Amino acid sequence: MVTDASGNIKEESDYYPFGGERVVTDLGIGNNYKFTGKERDPETGCDYFGARYYCNPIGRFITPDWADTPTDVPYANFGNPQSLNLYSYVKNNPTTFGDPDGHETQATLDDQETREAGEVIAGAVKGLYNLGAGTWNFGAELLNKQGRASGQPHIELPLAPMATYDNDTQAIAAGVTQLTVVVADGIAGMKGTAAKDPAPEPYNRTEHYGNPSSSTTAKEIRANGEGQSCPNCGQTMKSGTKTAPTAEHQPTLKSHYYEKGGSKMTPAERRAYARSSKAMQKDAVCKTCQSKQGAAEAKKQYQSQ
Repeated sequence: MVTDASGNIKEESDYYPFGGERVVTDLGIGNNYKFTGKERDPETGCDYFGARYYCNPIGRFITPDWADTPTDVPYANFGNPQSLNLYSYVKNNPTTFGDPDGHETQATLDDQETREAGEVIAGAVKGLYNLGAGTWNFGAELLNKQGRASGQPHIELPLAPMATYDNDTQAIAAGVTQLTVVVADGIAGMKGTAAKDPAPEPYNRTEHYGNPSSSTTAKEIRANGEGQSCPNCGQTMKSGTKTAPTAEHQPTLKSHYYEKGGSKMTPAERRAYARSSKAMQKDAVCKTCQSKQGAAEAKKQYQSQ
């Protein structure tokens, strides 16, 4: 990444292990220092490592390695056949090694860092194992105890051996890993059992929805139903009788209160809803049918009650 004096990015690139460039930002500043900070020849695209040029498209140096003192295979490690290729780049292992000058292959981590990284990984693995083994042992001991107390024949569950930590680095890595797992499980559990909304207070039609039968909408529905057949029972609706036309809420106000969010509305919002045309079905029903429906609704239990 190259920035100006104000910190604005002028050029930014990511590189693949063998040096292939993935340009993120290029404002044309002409920077030629690319892969591992080496200067890239603009004509050939090869990177100058000091002793020789490296060609990233093929992952090879374009000339064989050499040494000041004549030797059959310069800088060879006969325990690693990859080092015998005089054109190869960092023994064909660019994620582990680097090449500072075109001759030598150096580990990106020194021996001490490599050992410490190994200890951290070993500790984390042992920590995960012990977490599982400890959980198993707790359950097994509990079941074994219950089985012995019952006096009945039972199978003793074996206990899992616990891994030991070879040093403080392993122990710390194990503790951090176990704590991370426990905290992550706790957070997941909290999300899964998130606090639910408190149960609403018991439904009370008058208190919660007022008297919607006096609304203009209800009056119009009743007037339009006068002398018409009830859509439920077929009887002629007539005011002043048991088949008087009445306005019907759909869904019922009790259902609206418990299942359609009515309990979360303010009293004014509920009353306005109950008196609106969207709360009532278009056609009137007779008073007898409405009474039967109201009785059935009064007995109905909703999940949030």
